[in-house]
Amino acid sequence: MTNISLIASTGVEKVDAIACEIIGKIGESFPGRIRGYYLEGSYADGTAVATSDIDLRVVFNGSLTSDERQEFAQISDECQKITSIELGMTADSEEALFRIGAVRFQKGTLLIYGEDIRPLVPIKPIDSYTLDSMHFPYRLLTRSRGNPEVLTFPLDYPDPDGEFYGCDRRQMRASDGTIHYGTKDLVLNVLCPATALIALDAGQYVVTKRECVIQYRKWINDEWTALVEDIYEQCRNHWNYRVPEAEADRKQLREFCKSALAFENYFLWRYKAFLLAELQHPEEFRQLYAVKRLGQIIYPDQAVKLALENVKKSNSPEIQLTVDATLQRYLSISG
Repeated sequence: MTNISLIASTGVEKVDAIACEIIGKIGESFPGRIRGYYLEGSYADGTAVATSDIDLRVVFNGSLTSDERQEFAQISDECQKITSIELGMTADSEEALFRIGAVRFQKGTLLIYGEDIRPLVPIKPIDSYTLDSMHFPYRLLTRSRGNPEVLTFPLDYPDPDGEFYGCDRRQMRASDGTIHYGTKDLVLNVLCPATALIALDAGQYVVTKRECVIQYRKWINDEWTALVEDIYEQCRNHWNYRVPEAEADRKQLREFCKSALAFENYFLWRYKAFLLAELQHPEEFRQLYAVKRLGQIIYPDQAVKLALENVKKSNSPEIQLTVDATLQRYLSISG
């Protein structure tokens, strides 16, 4: 295997060694195809804790084929076996980055090997960034609840009978390889909706968790600000995403979980208004996405049904069929 010399260090010798081994393995599998390797997340900005993942974005030259994506996924699984630290590996193509633009890629990554293309990639327009940010929390909310086909507003806890209401069900791998149940989902289910609201209400980009906390107070500063700050400082920084042992801390965590559910439902209430506005968007693909999402999150609200009926008047057969499928879900839930 070729010796790898990193352009930049994470400051953690073990993580640097793992990165070198992964780069060598990927380079052997995709000779001449990789433009650069970029760390994202806490190992990129120097805020890693004991349970932080190694998030690596691998940028391919030109476009990325479906076969390459499949092979990359297999290699990612193989790479996880050589390290005790949890890996998050993403394959991207320079073609997509140049065409779509990005935010986190330019502002929140650390180039560790290869050629730096960040100065060439355009910043994603704030409208597109806001759209992505508003739609993303749905994936987290469903994952923390076992990926049900449909969510119903208002949400209940992932596990109403659990000591921490199911907010502690996600397994995490610590840097020593041990597995723990922890609160990463709880942290993400607060910070990602907060990030979306910063984009929606203030038109601001957010790159890191720490930046989310700072910008939420600066631009939003509402009744949820203390929760955003406390979740980040206590659950992530102080407890390292782990469930604390002291009873006073466990009591505090339970209170965080209660407040987090209220914040999730506040976000979904805001998201409903966002989706109803999207139904009126001039671009058909955005209307269609909103119709589909309203079939994944059921809002027992007559205004939603009326809005869906109105958009059904569109000349698009695809939208009409999708509206019918979404309304059928509302009927099955209410029935």
